[in-house]
Amino acid sequence: MQQEVEEFGIYLVSEKGFSLNTLEAYVRDIGHFLDFLKTLAVERWGEVEEQHIVDFLAIKKDKKYAAASIARALMAIKVFFKFLKREGNVARDSSRLLVTPKVWQLIPDVLSPEEMECLLDQPDPSTQRGARDRAILETLYASGLRVSELCGLKIEDVDDLYVQVRGKGGKERRVPIGKQAVAAIDHYLAFRDGEASGRREAL
Repeated sequence: MQQEVEEFGIYLVSEKGFSLNTLEAYVRDIGHFLDFLKTLAVERWGEVEEQHIVDFLAIKKDKKYAAASIARALMAIKVFFKFLKREGNVARDSSRLLVTPKVWQLIPDVLSPEEMECLLDQPDPSTQRGARDRAILETLYASGLRVSELCGLKIEDVDDLYVQVRGKGGKERRVPIGKQAVAAIDHYLAFRDGEASGRREAL
């Protein structure tokens, strides 16, 4: 069975044109699936049943793998079985009836209020770096900005109530911001008073 996995890797490179990262991920996923099948004493790919695949994915879910990782593992298995069938190594595709999970419909876990408070308390606001990091975390938490949007903020974009955000495609929007985040930003800016910098407009 290992030989087919190695041939699959060659197939992905030569005929599918997969990137190195995707190739390594797919081959690794199939390797893990093979290890799982060995624990069930499955000796040939033709012996694999749909339930084997479902059980393998269920184990990943129980181990708290990310939804994207589980979806990729299933996709790797589906591509692998199409390869096996094309090469005549199996009579049927055991994965043909399995539908790739709609990852975008899965709701991610979120931090509890207590966990969020603990995170916000990590930076030391008595130092310039700590004050900066506290301002970053408070702003992200209060506004829901993307990290890329926060990195592009200028001082003039923030007032006592709103943040002016330039998002994807150059679109601008005003986002409410809380008093705690504004206070954290003001505290950080106090460290920058008197700095000689050509980038003082950047927050």
